[in-house]
Amino acid sequence: MAFVRSHPVLAPYADLVAAFGSEEDGLPAVARLDAVLRAEVPSLSVHFVPQAPKPRRRSNAPIRLEDLYDGAIVTRNEVPTRPANVHDLFNALAWALFPKAKRAIHTRQAAEQAARVADGPARLPGMRTRAQDRLAMLDEGGLLFVCDFNMLEAVAGALEERSGAALDALMVADGAYPILFGHAICEHLALGGAPLRCFALPLPVRGGGFSAVDEALAASVEGVAAGVLGAGAAVPLAPSWFFPRPFTT
Repeated sequence: MAFVRSHPVLAPYADLVAAFGSEEDGLPAVARLDAVLRAEVPSLSVHFVPQAPKPRRRSNAPIRLEDLYDGAIVTRNEVPTRPANVHDLFNALAWALFPKAKRAIHTRQAAEQAARVADGPARLPGMRTRAQDRLAMLDEGGLLFVCDFNMLEAVAGALEERSGAALDALMVADGAYPILFGHAICEHLALGGAPLRCFALPLPVRGGGFSAVDEALAASVEGVAAGVLGAGAAVPLAPSWFFPRPFTT
């Protein structure tokens, strides 16, 4: 997994990847992924399990919450994971680094799904709710603009105005830094893709380290779902914002 260790934007995940050993540059089996991450993060509340093939279901059989992805997480504490899959690897790494935020996202997603299957439909509605869309944008493509509370107005204003120059200045200042949270964007970069636009979330944090960021992000999930937090438009990810800096846990 050298692609994680060598990419500056993916630096927050490097310590977790190092736990697999320098000799393991291939993708770990799901069982090893689960064992290593749970050893690194004993408080992790989920297990990573191989994603089972979709069962053949009678066309008129009702859909149950526990049969859905988010339902498996909230009812069994299991994250269905595809073997040898970069996307699912970064999803697991995000769970290990931000366990409270990931739990909050999928708990909220499961609540949306529960409402959709409450009447026992044989098919899910064709369109997701607005809350589901926004939570998915955060989960898959979230870029956190972590900052002190006294910088929140400036960061939010720069995002609102889509001012690249203002963001450039803020992201090299003391008290503000970006963290790529969205695991789909992580996958894209790891596979050699060019930087994409991300779902921007200014995130004021008290204290330092990933645990504080995790707490703040978890507390923001309801606001994201409601549409009152997070950028109205995607912003480009600028690799120049990501320079070597200490991340304390």
